[in-house]
Order: sequence, then structure tokens, then C-alpha cells
Amino acid sequence: MVCACLSLGFNVHSQEQKVIDSLYLVLSDQKGGERFAALYELAFQYIQKDDNESLKLIQEAEHAALAAGDSLAIVKSKRVKGQILYFLEKNVQAVTSLTSALPVARRHDFQSEQVFINEFLGLVSLYEGNYDNALVSFFKCLDLSKGLRNREAMATALGNIGVAYYKLKDYDRGLEFYLKSLEMDVTKDWRLPGLMANISLCYVFLGDLKNARVYVEESARLCRSECAIGAKVNTRYAFGLIAMMEKRYKEAENDFLESYRMAKRCNNTRFQLDNIYLLTEIFMEQRQ
Repeated sequence: MVCACLSLGFNVHSQEQKVIDSLYLVLSDQKGGERFAALYELAFQYIQKDDNESLKLIQEAEHAALAAGDSLAIVKSKRVKGQILYFLEKNVQAVTSLTSALPVARRHDFQSEQVFINEFLGLVSLYEGNYDNALVSFFKCLDLSKGLRNREAMATALGNIGVAYYKLKDYDRGLEFYLKSLEMDVTKDWRLPGLMANISLCYVFLGDLKNARVYVEESARLCRSECAIGAKVNTRYAFGLIAMMEKRYKEAENDFLESYRMAKRCNNTRFQLDNIYLLTEIFMEQRQ
């Protein structure tokens, strides 16, 4: 079984490398603005695998778009550059790139691009604790998505609005928007465990541990198959909170420690701090 898994991983990596090699081959025969499409696709091959390389490629794509004078290509390259800078936690530069793309997207009525731009402006605000600004951006995403009748984008916007309200400790409204996102029934499989864990957390803080347990157990069930580590961090954190509320301190300690280890592995500073804070509370409660 181990050999089969290793073989599958090798095949996936091999296929990705073939795509990269073919794109570089295309680039070798191109100049100026015609290089945009290949550079843009190459940036996506590296995104969230090697974000520094991805950033370098999207900057080259931006130069190609400017050389071609293609408004849509310019907006796309600036928007994706902003996304990558956000992943690299370079938030000031991310906002600069995203906001420079927005007027062009509005002028040419590139509504799908406006959705993406506002989404990442909202995520930057969320990261920096500017929750009111995040809500403004996410509600713009929701309005634009409704106009486009894009149910997937609507579900994403509803979920992000839920996160902002949760951060504002308005757990009733957070839960309301999380459940609306879930009702859209279009949430990608890899996002669903995280959404379930977020719903569970709202129920925890609303004192409904029965429903909290239902949703976190569903999140854990979904995570038995392939699941992003960020969702696993959230799920284990929710299990820890439920155990802590029920004064099962040793179990809560184990859950928070596991959530902390996973958060450290994926460089999620916020969840590392959240877990440390709650571990401290547990130790104080037990006079340790």
C-alpha cells in the first residue's frame, strides 16, 4: 500500500513537471506581450508550492500584459500578484497591487475580476484585524456574485462574511452566514471540512455543545479522506474547545497541542497563538 501511494505521488509530480516543461518550451519561442498566457499559467503551477517563484513569474506576466496593452491581462496579473503577496504575508504590497487593478476592472466592467480583487482585499483586512473593512469587501463580493449568478462565488463570500462576524464575536450572525454558505450546496470538497468546523465553533460560543459536536464530527469525517491541513487545524481546535467547555482538560490539552503542531507545520501564526492561549488557560485552571 505504501508503494502504491508513493507511485501515485510520483505520477502526479511527473505530470506537473511535464506541464511546466511544455510551458517553458512555449516561452522560448515568444517575445513581448505574447508571453503573457504561458507566464500566467506557469505562475499557477508554482502558487502555494513555491510562492517566491510564482511571484517572479507573475511579475514577468504583468510586464508582458503591459507591453501588449491588454486591459484584462493587466488586471489578471496585478490581481494574482496581490494574491501571491498575501500568501507571502506581504500585505502592504498585496493591497497596492490589488487596489491598482480595481479601477481598471471597474472601468472595463470585468466583474469576475472585481469579485476576486475584493475577496483578497477582504482577506488582507481580516488578517490585519480590520473586520469592518473586511465586511465591506466581502459584501461587495456577494453583490457582484449575485449579479453574475455565480453560486460558488456567493457561497465563498457568505463564508467569508461569517468569518468576519465570528471575529467580531457576533456568533449569531457568524452562524447565520456560515449556514447560508452551506445551504448553497456548492462548496468545494476541500473547503467543506473548514466550513463545518467554523459552524461548530459558533455553536461552542453560543453554548450549544450538542450541535457543536455534530458539526465538528462531520468535519473530522470529511477529513478522513484528502483534507487541507488548515481545515485539520481548525477541526482539532474545535474538538479542544468542546472538551475544555466540558472540563475534560486532558483531552482538550491533547487537542490543542495537536492543533498547535499542525498550525506550526503550515506556518499559521494566528492558530499557534490561539492554541497557546487556551493551553495556558487549561494549565491555570488546573493550577499547573
